[in-house]
Amino acid sequence: MFLKNDLMNIKIILTALATFLPVCINAQDPTESAEILPSTQSKDTTANGPKTYSLVTTADSSDLAKAFATPAKAARPQVWWHWMDGNVSREGIRKDIEWMNRSGIGGFHQFDAGGINMPRAAKVKLPYLSDGWKDAFKFALDLADSLDMDVTIASAPGWSSTGGKWVKPEDAVKKLEWRSVDTRGGKVSVQLPELYNVVGPYQDYHTDNDRIEIKPYGKDLYVLAVRLPYSDKSMKVLAERIEESDREITVQFRKPQTIKALTLKCMTMSDRPRSGKSDCKNVLECSDDGKKWRKVCDIEPTVLPYLTIDIPQTCALFFRARGEKLMSLDLFTVSKVNHSQELGGFGIIHDFWKYHTPYSKDAIRTSDIIDLTDRMTADGRLECSLPAGRWRIYRFGWSITGKVNHPASPEATGLEVDKLDPDAWMRYFHTYVDLYKEAAGGMLGEKGIRYLLVDSYEAGAYTWTPRLAEEFKSRRGYDLVPWLPVLAGEIIGSSRMSERFLWDWRRTLGELFCENYDRINDIVNEYGLAGRYTESHEGGRAYTGDGMDPKIKATIPMAAFWMENTSTGSSVPSAICDIRESASVSHIYGQPLVAAESFSVNGDEGRAYTYCPENMKYIADVGLSAGVNRFVIHESASQPNDKYLPGLQLFRYGQWLHRNETWAEYARVFTDYLARSSAMLQQGTSVADILLYYGEDLNITGLYGGEAFSTLPQVPDGYNYDFANPTVLRSGIKVENGTLVAPSGARYKVLWLDRNCEVMSLDIIKKIKEFADAGVIICGKEPRQCAGLKADDRAFATIVDDVWHSRRRNVFTQGLEDCLERSGIAPDFSVRVAEPVEAASQRGDSHFDKFSDRKMPKSDQEDATEAPANAPDSYGDFKYVHRSLPDSTQIYWVRNFSGNSADVEFSFRYRGKFAAIFNPDNGEVSDVPVVAREGRSVVTLPMYSTDARFVVLSGRPQIEFTVDTVFVNDVDSAMVNTSDSIVTHGSPTTEASVLTKAETTCQTSEAAVIQTVDSTWQVHFEQKNGGTADEEFTELESWTRKENPVVKYFSGTAVYKTTVAIDSTLLADNARIFIDLGVVKNIADITVNGTPAGILWKAPFRTADIRHLLHEGDNTLEIKVTNVWRNRMIGDVQPGEKHPVTAIRRFYKSTDKLLPSGLLGPVRLLGER
Repeated sequence: MFLKNDLMNIKIILTALATFLPVCINAQDPTESAEILPSTQSKDTTANGPKTYSLVTTADSSDLAKAFATPAKAARPQVWWHWMDGNVSREGIRKDIEWMNRSGIGGFHQFDAGGINMPRAAKVKLPYLSDGWKDAFKFALDLADSLDMDVTIASAPGWSSTGGKWVKPEDAVKKLEWRSVDTRGGKVSVQLPELYNVVGPYQDYHTDNDRIEIKPYGKDLYVLAVRLPYSDKSMKVLAERIEESDREITVQFRKPQTIKALTLKCMTMSDRPRSGKSDCKNVLECSDDGKKWRKVCDIEPTVLPYLTIDIPQTCALFFRARGEKLMSLDLFTVSKVNHSQELGGFGIIHDFWKYHTPYSKDAIRTSDIIDLTDRMTADGRLECSLPAGRWRIYRFGWSITGKVNHPASPEATGLEVDKLDPDAWMRYFHTYVDLYKEAAGGMLGEKGIRYLLVDSYEAGAYTWTPRLAEEFKSRRGYDLVPWLPVLAGEIIGSSRMSERFLWDWRRTLGELFCENYDRINDIVNEYGLAGRYTESHEGGRAYTGDGMDPKIKATIPMAAFWMENTSTGSSVPSAICDIRESASVSHIYGQPLVAAESFSVNGDEGRAYTYCPENMKYIADVGLSAGVNRFVIHESASQPNDKYLPGLQLFRYGQWLHRNETWAEYARVFTDYLARSSAMLQQGTSVADILLYYGEDLNITGLYGGEAFSTLPQVPDGYNYDFANPTVLRSGIKVENGTLVAPSGARYKVLWLDRNCEVMSLDIIKKIKEFADAGVIICGKEPRQCAGLKADDRAFATIVDDVWHSRRRNVFTQGLEDCLERSGIAPDFSVRVAEPVEAASQRGDSHFDKFSDRKMPKSDQEDATEAPANAPDSYGDFKYVHRSLPDSTQIYWVRNFSGNSADVEFSFRYRGKFAAIFNPDNGEVSDVPVVAREGRSVVTLPMYSTDARFVVLSGRPQIEFTVDTVFVNDVDSAMVNTSDSIVTHGSPTTEASVLTKAETTCQTSEAAVIQTVDSTWQVHFEQKNGGTADEEFTELESWTRKENPVVKYFSGTAVYKTTVAIDSTLLADNARIFIDLGVVKNIADITVNGTPAGILWKAPFRTADIRHLLHEGDNTLEIKVTNVWRNRMIGDVQPGEKHPVTAIRRFYKSTDKLLPSGLLGPVRLLGER
């Protein structure tokens, strides 16, 4: 029996012990089961001898920690699951879906894809929507439903947009086209030239597809007569001689002529670079004698064969264009609309906005345009009378562009539907969804098909639709028809009037496009679907119209990112813009999810099958920093045949994350990382200080995308921002107490008008005045011009004067940094780095030991092929994301992009009594001390060079330990138990708690090498569908150093085994022991004495505490190491290789470098008290 003073002693000791209880749990087990913790023992020496007190504790975690521990389905990544040209089987489907499920994938987006010369991997092809295909599809739905996995279908076969074989020509994407003939006034009787009626995006530019034949289809629209200014003279009339070749076109005039503009037709087409000068292969030169030539100007590349530009006014007898693949050259004696093809929306290019048409005295008067549509006969003959002068007769019509949905199976390929015609649009979707409803056996909604996905737009330009003229007049307030010659390059009224018409033209096209996207919601509701995913431009400018608008009413706004800058996909900076566009929609309008088509890569650029979780983490973190909270991995083709390795694939595009990937059975470590991160970033409301209004008439990725991070909005460190488009300003936000408030509840302190705001609609500038009057901080220079042909310039100028010229204290024009400083808006987040680990570790006072961030051995660097996001500049040192919960809990995601490991002091604007660290790498949650300093919360953490962590600030701890039972041992009695519970948690003012749980990884400077594992390793290689080998490694080195070809070119999982002798002295105290593997290529699965010790997928390759797995004497250490497929693919193309393992597209040559593979070490045991 205890005496009363014994109980008092226990309580005193318990209270003291509680202060030092380990405040850390692992997310895999958020509520710890009761156990005796040796580390919580305490001794009390009395006259009768020592007494030992042992505690049994139970850990409890917050709802947030539980959501982090076991991420909901909404947080788990999904995959794009391509059925390649009918290469599917029920057995393959079963294996695919079951692998997805056990790999932590929450659902799939099913696509049909195909093309010419597709390999036949399935025993029996199941053509798209055949009975066999439908049966397989229904089987997939039933299996997915049984596993609680989401199913989404693409909005068309292929991925281009919305099209299929059921789309009729009259419902297809259309372009405006024209032909012209010059004549004189008086009685006119002329046969007008036939419309080109060519399948292609512009005039007579013909384009084919590799799947089906598309026949031309079009109709006449209008006939207009335009009286030409006297100075407008035909080159062919003035020319003495014209000589043409594909590299040079020379025009000799009868006498010197002054040339003001040109149109060049050239088949060398390309986009213009985002930064730096264009690679101008074409140039215009002039000469007075045909011998000595001088340069007039470069002719920049464009995406169409045609380019009309104004040139420096030049008088000469000879002119010539030199370049490549030249077709024709027209020289004009009058000015033309500069870059008319691009400003008219025929050539979709990112920088069209910077080309202005200078003042011209040659403009055509609006009164000199006559509509003669009713005077053309059915056979195209014009009979009329015209006033005196020279006239140009335009015959306008429309024809289909011939764009098809791609890359779909041949039987699923047809015309892309008209994106501007609501009737054609809805006919398309009803037909398409009905086909899938039948295939699904009616499983739509809660079970079966849940979502529609509209992929990034890849259907080309659209410049006509049947009701365009009436829509234009209704929206813009004037008749479209008399202004159509501007699209042909004619300047009507004045240069400014013509540009303003083109603004109205583009705006009308963009509005019609975006309104049709909103109509998809009607389809979603009609069929009972859960919603739609919607992408828009992706990495550049894909169509005429805004990028945010199609996403605003989407259930899940979606973006896309590639692994690196590539000519065939979006650059990494462009992807950041695209993600931020979708995230901004979510943050403003309250959609909880921001999805991204993730990790795309072009295998033909040397990166096929080179990716693994470690080198995918960087770009995943870039995506998280921009706002992604649902990863949809691109891609995972269905695998009908297990012997077809590495597996069926989406042409040259990856990722290739399917069940035949070498690390497929270890994918869970990465999907868990993505899911934990996503779960946290789906919480609460986004916090950003700045609302960036990027203007009208251009999209975000077109304006800010590029190959360099410097093209992104230059926001000072420590502040975050969201984008806003005209819709957001017009109807999306309101003002409360000088702060902009979004429908979601997000609040913004500054409205930043960036560089694209020189031209502004009157209603937008009225909104900005309204905000300024309400006290909102406005940052940006004044706009210069009112948009649109019907602009009220006087009202516009009055508002400009009021807002920018009246000395308002809340309007700033000297840049964002100046605005924030003068407004007293402190950074939300700041960083102070103690110093890099390399310097600190020399003194022994760093949180990092000298083995942190170990580099690859030099001997293996020669063979290394890295997979960076290859921008020419840095993304920055540290990035953050801030979310706020209703209970005032603040979540900060922080990521070290600096490339260095160091102790980092993070300072946060929001106060929190308690701080906790959520580690998405392994699911650990631990309390840390938080210091209040100058009204801010300060937390210090060790950060490896690839670390991302969540810092949670709140008014309550994220973990609480309850002392349920106390056992008291003394020398005279058996263990006695008392059950007086004490609840403890981390203190905001105490030192950081020591992480003593077995699940916790080694992080502090107390770690020291206690033993190097230098024993011989027995390594077993078993190549899937290939040979086997057993090798003895006396020294650890890359497999590629071995002579045995099975080992040298091995791809898969090899098994290392050795024994490690452990001396009893190493186990004598309570020090923790860790295994550090050094360098691993690429994933290590460790077993100690038959017990799993963890799967390591990123540096540092270091286990949790394994002391409890060791015993005195020989210990068996087994390490399964998995690399990637590239080496085997190179081995299969070696001369004389008769039994290749892989049977797919040959991405590599025999001389390509092998990737370092295997356990490279050194392997050490580390001890830490």
